[in-house]
Amino acid sequence: MNKDNHLIYEAYTVQEEGLKDIIKGAGAAAAIGLGSMVGANNLTASDVANTAIEKPIGEMDPKMDREFVEYIKSAENAGKTGFKNGRWYPHASYEGGTDTIAYGHKLGRTERYSQGISNSDAENLLKRDLMNAENIVKQKLGKEYENLDMKRKQMFIDFAYNLGPKFTTEFPKFTRAALANDIDGMIKEYERSAQGKKLTRRNEMFFDLFLKDRQFVDPSKGKKDSEETSVIVKQGDTFTKIANIQRVNVNDLMKANPGVDPKKLQIGQELNLP
Repeated sequence: MNKDNHLIYEAYTVQEEGLKDIIKGAGAAAAIGLGSMVGANNLTASDVANTAIEKPIGEMDPKMDREFVEYIKSAENAGKTGFKNGRWYPHASYEGGTDTIAYGHKLGRTERYSQGISNSDAENLLKRDLMNAENIVKQKLGKEYENLDMKRKQMFIDFAYNLGPKFTTEFPKFTRAALANDIDGMIKEYERSAQGKKLTRRNEMFFDLFLKDRQFVDPSKGKKDSEETSVIVKQGDTFTKIANIQRVNVNDLMKANPGVDPKKLQIGQELNLP
């Protein structure tokens, strides 16, 4: 197996029937606002414009939202299978069952996309599938979901996107560790496998994005560690990363810096701490 095919294998073999089976049904397609519009053909530009995503995934700030989406895109289809001449086309799913398009979207019964879809269409499908995954997490975790920081919300959304509602039963120790903000427990239990093989690349990506900094904050309990009133932005900083390190709520940090665009932080810039 060459390197590219290995990446594609890792991107797809983890995807079990869970969430993808939920999405492929006509009822679920209607729930995410696509099935009733696409009919038996293609998602049009006007369809996309009329169903634009406004709600950020996991209540994320814009920069972190993009970072998470890019992570999912790479994890699900790093090899860009089905992408030809600037458009995405359906292809056989590596996990079996219904054909897949773009970033792991399982085709619903009325979805064909015989003429392909654009990059913007593919992103809209992905974001809607992620929103559906977030709803699954909310249903499984209940009120506990609202007490999680952004990173832990995203971790659960990622697991639910791959595994559907059974993520809590297939990874019970990870679920308990994440809810308890137990960093060591999460590190011991986060790795995923498929067909008896660890998904090395995906696991490394997950660790780098969610666990490497080892900094999480419970929004209901977080307190900053010092009496400092400001912080200087360093390379790679985001509002979320700074909030986690300083142990403050990210929304409070943004409120303390009105007029500062989260997407345009500058190295050396001074931010007020709440």
